[in-house]
Amino acid sequence: MKKLIAVILTVTLLASVLGVAAGCSDLMRDGGDSQELVGGVCVWDDNVSTLYVDFAIPHGYADDNWCISEAHLHIFTDNVTFEGIKLTGGGPSPGKFEYKRYYDNPCDDGACYTGWDEIEQEGDPEFEVPWPDGAVSGQTVYIALHLEIVRVVDDTCISETAWIVGNDFPGKNWAMYYPYELGSAEGCFDPR
Repeated sequence: MKKLIAVILTVTLLASVLGVAAGCSDLMRDGGDSQELVGGVCVWDDNVSTLYVDFAIPHGYADDNWCISEAHLHIFTDNVTFEGIKLTGGGPSPGKFEYKRYYDNPCDDGACYTGWDEIEQEGDPEFEVPWPDGAVSGQTVYIALHLEIVRVVDDTCISETAWIVGNDFPGKNWAMYYPYELGSAEGCFDPR
């Protein structure tokens, strides 16, 4: 964990020295009574019309080895009305998010998917999505990223959720969203 924190601090310093916005955040797991950082998220765009979101839960990063079984993503431009996001008294409904991905689930004898494999922005991000309608370079958009994560312990499947670390959604929940300025990052230093 100390090594990863050192890498993130180094990446942040490099990004500030080189004048490139990092666009990186953490993933937080909700364990009911406790929360734990379990991975990272990298966000960047092409400065024209496409936003890229990549994430990972590297084994050894957290106390337990988690796998990703589902990812839900929604990009919005208004963090007052939260347009396009179904909010209930308990917060957002990730299953209603605009973009979704499903992965093999180790609980169903599938492979354990953890995300990125190497430190580079090139390659395939988990999500490649258009900017929200009417969005322009320099505008702040908000990224809601929710993951279903699982692990197998003594033949028992344990399932929890993880959110991108950022601002809190309203309501009694721990859901979060991350502010990102479009056009701010031509590259992303990614702490994979």
